[in-house]
Amino acid sequence: MAPARTLSSKRRARRRGLLISYAHQDAKWLEYFQTMLSPLVQEEGIDVWDDTRIAAGSAWRMEIQRAINTARVALLLVSPSYLASKFIAEEELPPLLRAARKEGMIILWVLVSPCMYKKTAIAEFQPAHSVDRALELVAAARRNQKILEIADVIDAVLHEQRPTRRRA
Repeated sequence: MAPARTLSSKRRARRRGLLISYAHQDAKWLEYFQTMLSPLVQEEGIDVWDDTRIAAGSAWRMEIQRAINTARVALLLVSPSYLASKFIAEEELPPLLRAARKEGMIILWVLVSPCMYKKTAIAEFQPAHSVDRALELVAAARRNQKILEIADVIDAVLHEQRPTRRRA
């Protein structure tokens, strides 16, 4: 799960927190992750940013760019809607991928729905879970466990530890 290139810790230290990138049609997945990650926010003060934090009247493009420029980890919630979003494809994803390749941002992605991710640059990055089964295809009884496992990976990466996969 480590990035392909290692950068100086000073360069990575400028980046903090987690940015969640998602398609608005997948808002329920954002809520699942916000809920699961809430102890990191409440107990450890980790900054978890998503576009719901953009206040009315804000310069929203600047807010998104600021979040991209400062996040240590970007969590991509990948689905057909995510890949179909023109805004994500043209405005959000290119700077995220650039930041990962040149500035030390770590891209973690989650397959929330089956889609053609293999045809995109996202496929270059190690997912945060086994993508043999999209999250929406996991039985509801096990879904929380899978989201917890992904949250553990995020936590480990944020704390610069090597994540381990749990066995259920």
